[in-house]
Amino acid sequence: MDVHLQYMDNWLGLSDNQLLGANYWGAPENSYVSGKSKYLTYKRVSPQGLYRCKTTFEVQNGVIFNYHAYGNDCW
Repeated sequence: MDVHLQYMDNWLGLSDNQLLGANYWGAPENSYVSGKSKYLTYKRVSPQGLYRCKTTFEVQNGVIFNYHAYGNDCW
């Protein structure tokens, strides 16, 4: 398994408050609710604009249930 995906998998099962309080993630750029899920979206772009990542965490009942990451520098 890709090392970056293993890092992302570490967030599964943790609370959304832990994600929001983490130095790396902090406040999301966007959030919305759909059905029973809350979605928290983060975007990162390197200073040169070469590396990008958009990560969305799916939260159910206050717990990170799933994530989707798109880009060339996601972890």
